[in-house]
Amino acid sequence: MAWCTSLSPKEGFRAGFFYGAGFFGGLIYWIAYTLTEYGYLHYVISTPILLLFVFYLALYPAVFGWALSRVIREKGIFYGFGAAPFLWVGLEWLRSRLFTGFGWGELPLALWKRDFALALAPRVGILGVLFLMICLSTGFAWILLPMREKWKGKGAVIVPTAALLTWIVLLLAGPGETALVKEGRIGVVQGNIEQGTKWAPVHKEAILGVYKDLTLGLAREGRLDFVLWPETAVPGFIQYKNIERKFVEDAATLSRTPLILGAPATEAGKGGRREDRNGVFSVSESGNIVGRYDKVHLVPFGEYVPLQNLLPFIDKLTQASGDFRPGEGLNPIPFGRDGLKAGPLLCFESIFSELAAGQAKAGANILVVLTNDAWFGKTSAPDQHLAYSAWRAAENGLWLARAANTGISAVFDHRGRLVKSLPLGERGAFAADVEFRSGGSALIGVFCWLGPACLLLAAIFLSVILRSSKKRAP
Repeated sequence: MAWCTSLSPKEGFRAGFFYGAGFFGGLIYWIAYTLTEYGYLHYVISTPILLLFVFYLALYPAVFGWALSRVIREKGIFYGFGAAPFLWVGLEWLRSRLFTGFGWGELPLALWKRDFALALAPRVGILGVLFLMICLSTGFAWILLPMREKWKGKGAVIVPTAALLTWIVLLLAGPGETALVKEGRIGVVQGNIEQGTKWAPVHKEAILGVYKDLTLGLAREGRLDFVLWPETAVPGFIQYKNIERKFVEDAATLSRTPLILGAPATEAGKGGRREDRNGVFSVSESGNIVGRYDKVHLVPFGEYVPLQNLLPFIDKLTQASGDFRPGEGLNPIPFGRDGLKAGPLLCFESIFSELAAGQAKAGANILVVLTNDAWFGKTSAPDQHLAYSAWRAAENGLWLARAANTGISAVFDHRGRLVKSLPLGERGAFAADVEFRSGGSALIGVFCWLGPACLLLAAIFLSVILRSSKKRAP
């Protein structure tokens, strides 16, 4: 931020772009691995695809650098540092929405193990914490300024000072507590099934046997409210009487435990055409399907191909079935006999605050994340993905259980603190004591308006500056 004070807008754009290329290149390098290992593309092809994506993402900090340099040049350091948090948060929100959105790598993720950051999540959400972080960073930027510039922009210290006081006040106020409904105990299963064999018919019974045996082993330790399996744990449709359904029924009835599991689903679409969905099923202890949720935010090129009519030569990575179609909306699914509900988030959905908040608003008593991170291999991506679950739990004041095929499976409490986990690349299962809570939707309004409000205010401020500079040009 300090470098923007001495750069022209063009130089600010360039500096922001190089920063973004370095940041995102180191963050999402694993995309090339995924495209090569499971998309069967040579590194000669997958690496340029990665670079193109990195360069696209780098445009957001580049625009920030250009805009901040322009504001400082036209209005001075005070206005520039005051506009910086609105610019950064607005652009981050836009990045998580434009072209279906890819908000991966928000700065507060680095603080997912820090109580002083998670404690603010129920009040302001992850974007609110990001806003305060950028405000505080303007203080460090001001310290780095040359003495002459520092004196001219001394009023800019108001921004980090106000942010620090706000942070302290929010911490002293404490998190807004959700209401405890019931204490319980759940199980989480991590099958650790290789992606390359997951959908091969010859391995189907062996895969189903893994989940069944791990579930029965958990049930022998004591009664559970439900056992959670990962995304597409069942490699086939369980809506029909088939071998997949038989294994699921046996696992539920023999363990006498409700199951929440991932499996593909199918519906009859317009004109009788088959529509495949990425589903989460709730199965009662008697083996009956009592609830279903279909993923609403699909992964481009992972679960469907955008503009497939224009790109017939591109296929998606998922081997399960045809192109998935999004679900109809957010709906928690029931489990057990106490009228409790779980709010599912399937894989990529866990990075979106508003989806978790929507499940909480719809009455979820616990959030469940089902994911198949086998795509990432043994890269840093599973750890990055795990951090989002801590924030979703803290934002909504609800416990969260996470079942990942190859890891990292975990349970978080209602303040986002890690309670129990299984490491990456291990097969196993664990039981954990949890709390089922209600009222985890108080901040859904904040999640909805903070990002666009920052973007709108930044755009208005920039347009006024640009207009005034044009008037002075003659």
